[in-house]
Amino acid sequence: MKKKTVKATFVMVCCILLTGCKNNQAVMPKAEYATLRVSSADRQLTDTYPATIRGRQDIDIFPQVGGFISEVVVKEGQKVRKGETLFIIDQVPYKAAYQTAEANVEAAKAGVSTASSGSVPLP
Repeated sequence: MKKKTVKATFVMVCCILLTGCKNNQAVMPKAEYATLRVSSADRQLTDTYPATIRGRQDIDIFPQVGGFISEVVVKEGQKVRKGETLFIIDQVPYKAAYQTAEANVEAAKAGVSTASSGSVPLP
C-alpha cells in the first residue's frame, strides 16, 4: 500500500509541475537601440608629444641651437657619423629672425645715408 501511495503522489506532483509550467514564459518586448554603422577606412592620426630619445648606448648629444624637432632623419639603432644630420628643427622662428635682422640692416643703411646727406646734424 505504501508503494502505491508514493507512486500516486509522485505522479500527481509531476502532473502539477507539468501543467503549471505551460505557457508561463514572459514575453519580452522588443527593445530598440540606437545603432551606428561602422565602416573600415585608412586613417592617419598625428599627435605631437614632448619626448626624450635614448639609444642602446648613452651618448650625450648637445644641440647647437634650440627649437622644436619637425623631423627625425635617423632611424633607431642606425649608425651615425660625426657631422651627420640627425634631426630637422622647425625653421619658421629662424627665418623670421633672419628677416628681422635684414630689415634692421636696411634701416641702419637708410640711417647712415640720411646722416651722410647732411640733413641731420651729427653729434
